[in-house]
Amino acid sequence: MNNELIKHPIRIPANPFWDVFKRFGRDEMIAMVMNVVGTTIISGILGGHKEVWFYAMAIALAGPVVEKAGFFPAHIKDALDVYNGTPPEKRKPFLHYFIGALKTGSVSLLEDILVHDPLYVVFMITGVRLYPATPPWLLATGSFIIALFCVAGGEVAINEIRYFLKRLWLSSIGFKKEKYYECRFFISSEKKPVEVLQRMSEEYGLTIKEEGSYEDHYYETKLPGYSGRTVSFRMRYRTVGGENVNTIQIVYRRIAEIAKSQVSQFRFFPQEKHKYYLILDSKRDFSMVNFKNGLSLEALAKKFLVVGKMYIKNTKKVIKFKRTIARNYPDGLFVSIDDVGIKRPFFLVELKVYKDLRLMKRAMRFIMTEFPVIQTTYSKDDLING
Repeated sequence: MNNELIKHPIRIPANPFWDVFKRFGRDEMIAMVMNVVGTTIISGILGGHKEVWFYAMAIALAGPVVEKAGFFPAHIKDALDVYNGTPPEKRKPFLHYFIGALKTGSVSLLEDILVHDPLYVVFMITGVRLYPATPPWLLATGSFIIALFCVAGGEVAINEIRYFLKRLWLSSIGFKKEKYYECRFFISSEKKPVEVLQRMSEEYGLTIKEEGSYEDHYYETKLPGYSGRTVSFRMRYRTVGGENVNTIQIVYRRIAEIAKSQVSQFRFFPQEKHKYYLILDSKRDFSMVNFKNGLSLEALAKKFLVVGKMYIKNTKKVIKFKRTIARNYPDGLFVSIDDVGIKRPFFLVELKVYKDLRLMKRAMRFIMTEFPVIQTTYSKDDLING
């Protein structure tokens, strides 16, 4: 367990709208400075030749052309910070980070050319026609900021559409979908796991109990996250009640705080999960598995994974654990305790509900009141070293 995860157990992604707004706005500000500087330099060079016909054209074009370079410096600095902050044994050549910076900066550049600049011109023309007495600097500032908001909203909307299409595609090739809300707690080993399950069962009428052995193989995936969602790709080997169930799982999760309607000493950070899974046979040789549309498991691995083979040596992390469950799921609450076989001063408890966030909030408040806990938003592959 990374000690930093214990010290800082809550991690929430930035709001996707403001994340885009800040990134694109920062790039635009740098570009604007370069615009002014570039225009000033060109004006100085041509200052003695104002009678030349191309002077006006040069001045008009200098800023928009020069400013385009301003969409890259901040991203190159970010890449340099990542490079310097990465341990030498894990560090890749700087060219890898530099290319990533160029790709990220190119997104802002394209948004500027295709969206921000045209909107800015439209807003300026509209403003001049409707409010001719308004100072030009005020119209320019307002048009600039409104266009920024449009770019941010448009990028978030496009990402949501891309995510929707990805989910449709996963369903089309045979993956089943499960949506639920989940939260995790560390509970001090001063308490016994059976005591927690018994207390939760009494409070919420959790009558079904079962135990199972799990083995999760996590792979480094090329699948993108969308609008603050993270994604993981894993093979899960599960034995419950003597029955083996093997699945491929692609899990998208997004964390958000439940808004408080009244003052409370507690804060609640559940995560929304979309799990796409495919149930396989009971053996571990998946070489003959085929999906709909003729897609093989090997083809799926090449499409989704950084290393396109599903062998243990290419697994990012392997987590083995025993799980004890109490539930009246799916209509109610699911409580599980995972034993990873390593002696620690705490154990991990997970709460899940399908739809009822009010039930989740009550259960979270109850467990935080009854037991010595630390709430965390990290996933199991973050929390447990493979």
